[in-house]
Amino acid sequence: MEFHLKKFSQLPHKARNLLDAVSQGCETGTRLVVSIVVNVLVYISLLSLVNSTLEWFGDRAGVANLSLTLFVNKEALIYTALGTQLEMHDLILDTI
Repeated sequence: MEFHLKKFSQLPHKARNLLDAVSQGCETGTRLVVSIVVNVLVYISLLSLVNSTLEWFGDRAGVANLSLTLFVNKEALIYTALGTQLEMHDLILDTI
């Protein structure tokens, strides 16, 4: 079974009037929003899968509270922010 996906920039035909242009714009916008929502859902699901797998392995190995928060913590976020050439005084460290 093959699936053929249309690109967002490909419209079926040129708009003949204002109502047709608005409906094509709404259709394209709806496809874009649905695509973004699905991508965010997949990203969150994959993070949850990795986190659950780490917790499972941590339970089997006897390591308490093994999760992604051990690897992505305040210090890692600070180094990432500094890597983007932010100044240290621009960071609000109390809210992280």
